[in-house]
Amino acid sequence: TPAGCADYFGGATASGTGFLSLRKAEALQQLLRVGFGLEAASCKEIHDYCRSETAPTMWQAHGMPPEHVDRARDALRSICPITCGCGDPLGGIYTLSGCPSRCSTQRHAAAIAVVQARACADITPTQLAATPGWHLFFSDLQRNHGPIDSHDASHEA
Repeated sequence: TPAGCADYFGGATASGTGFLSLRKAEALQQLLRVGFGLEAASCKEIHDYCRSETAPTMWQAHGMPPEHVDRARDALRSICPITCGCGDPLGGIYTLSGCPSRCSTQRHAAAIAVVQARACADITPTQLAATPGWHLFFSDLQRNHGPIDSHDASHEA
């Protein structure tokens, strides 16, 4: 079994190549087809089913009850962690459920690189507005904890 954070399904992926043998890949395709009603040959094809911002809509379009969406998303994150954003500290994932623990090292190293590149400078509001992960993070945060109180949001430190 390869070490590190990598997609394990399909051919070319965000991390390079998939690691599953043809037999295991076929078994996984069968699981996706029977268990989730998905026809997929690679992690790239299931991207929208494992991202917090798109998973509810995608799964519910397949008839999945809302209470099962998180489990299905987490299952896909476990086999396609790169595609699903588990190793990207700027990807916008608030809840890392389903992401393999082996991705934490990559995520941490990438976060350190981002911090070092910023040279201890604040990010401007314009830069934040242009950062998709920023919006996704707070959308995921709100989805998990409810609306942000406008009084708290406007309170200055």
